[in-house]
Amino acid sequence: MDTNLHKLSLLTLPECSCWTESYDWMHCKYLGFHQYSHGSTFAVLVNMVTPSSPEENLKNAWTFLKSYFKNNKTPTPFRYINKLSMFVRMNRFPKLRGKASEVRHLGPALRALWHAYMKPAIALHRKILTMLKCNVGLEQMLTEFKEDFAFPAGPVKLLKKHVTICCCCTHKWLSTFWKKGSSIMTSPARVTFVSILQC
Repeated sequence: MDTNLHKLSLLTLPECSCWTESYDWMHCKYLGFHQYSHGSTFAVLVNMVTPSSPEENLKNAWTFLKSYFKNNKTPTPFRYINKLSMFVRMNRFPKLRGKASEVRHLGPALRALWHAYMKPAIALHRKILTMLKCNVGLEQMLTEFKEDFAFPAGPVKLLKKHVTICCCCTHKWLSTFWKKGSSIMTSPARVTFVSILQC
């Protein structure tokens, strides 16, 4: 049997899969783009931003997140992000493990966590915060209009603004690491697919 008989050339490209060939919001965003962007945010936070060892930094971050989940009644909180293996992969880009609903509702907590530890004077830190803020804004709009068949004219402009800024900031901060030869963050492919899917 010829195993290449029905193989699409598109699926041989880096970062492409059946989910990028046939758009699916959950897999492109929560189980795609955000697994990489959130995982990379954690990697930068525990390795480059906070002062102690990565293990100790993650322990402090997890304490912060648990408190945030409880105080803000997060709908589907992570049960644990207390091991580096939750987002660190050997010789591969960081990728956060978790269910789609957990990743979806992590946004506000991760934004608060980053804001608590970031250094405002550093441009890269501000770009990451902007990306996280726009993601939260996007999710709030999706929740607000979840019963509607389509977004009204006014809100759809704001929605596209959130998506565009989020994707642009992601491109900028991941390119900073690429230039340094770092394996933080994956290629723009999934970022682009999320943008196309939404707009």
